[in-house]
Amino acid sequence: MRSGTSFWICIWIVSLAPVLDSLKLVRIQVPDLVEEGGKAVLSCSYILGESEFVDSVKWFLNRTEIYRIVPGLIDYRVVRFPVPGLEISLPSSGFPRTGTHQLVLENLSTQVSGTYACQVTESKPPFHTEEMKDHLQVFVRPTGSLRMSGLEREYDPGERIEINCWTPPAIPPPNITWRINGQLAEGIGASWKSSCEKVALLYSCSSTLSLPSSPIPQPKLAQSLSSSPLPQPNPTQSLSSSPLPEPNLNETLPSTPQRSIMVRCSANIGTKYEDWVEGEIRLVLPTNPILGVPLTSFSVLLHQPNLSCSLVLILLTQMFV
Repeated sequence: MRSGTSFWICIWIVSLAPVLDSLKLVRIQVPDLVEEGGKAVLSCSYILGESEFVDSVKWFLNRTEIYRIVPGLIDYRVVRFPVPGLEISLPSSGFPRTGTHQLVLENLSTQVSGTYACQVTESKPPFHTEEMKDHLQVFVRPTGSLRMSGLEREYDPGERIEINCWTPPAIPPPNITWRINGQLAEGIGASWKSSCEKVALLYSCSSTLSLPSSPIPQPKLAQSLSSSPLPQPNPTQSLSSSPLPEPNLNETLPSTPQRSIMVRCSANIGTKYEDWVEGEIRLVLPTNPILGVPLTSFSVLLHQPNLSCSLVLILLTQMFV
């Protein structure tokens, strides 16, 4: 009795083997972002075994059937299920080639964003069915520009900087990022928080960037005390035989040292929309004199006694402090 049961189980498994391998859904293509009022072409591709046929191809939106096509010997039978905001182009939809079906959607609205599934069923029992799905987002492009506020004319050392950025209404909510001097803000210790508000089916988002204005690097000094290179002394001549240019002390330290920081707020919706606005932060640097001015030549001290005495006094003061 057991041997007879095992025999029929083997026959049943062998009979299912060609069925399991006869249909294979290999790919579904659904655009991720389509602008409102635009057109979208969805397609799915499948492979059939020899002497196998398709019973039907069905399309679903969020598990609700929206389209069905049943191939026949002479013609196809097409059924379209009405969905608010969804327009299917029947002349453009169908089988562009063997093993591929495409569904063409027109005049898209935000109501038809969601998950689209393609389901293919074989024409013979047990009517093997395979399904693949992907997401489509209908987006509304912002009609205005980004706005930035909170930039003061100047910031003192240690003062906290807070900058706000707003996006125009859109669908879906735009993604906001910050850059400081071309670098992403999170990489240099800055922080920000973003939020979105839904108004009349659209999303308006804002973000606040917070960063300190210190520590502030010291301003760079001039490369030398003179705006032009000094000639090297000749050993065969006396130190006073050749004239030397006067050092330009006005170029050594800036009168009102400042440093600028460029802040950029960017917003994007995938790869279909991107906008940015940029502002400048001006930081006031300390104006205290900085010790350690490099000496380019000892002969300069000989021809500048006032400067020489000043530097000697500074060095002696530092030694006895």
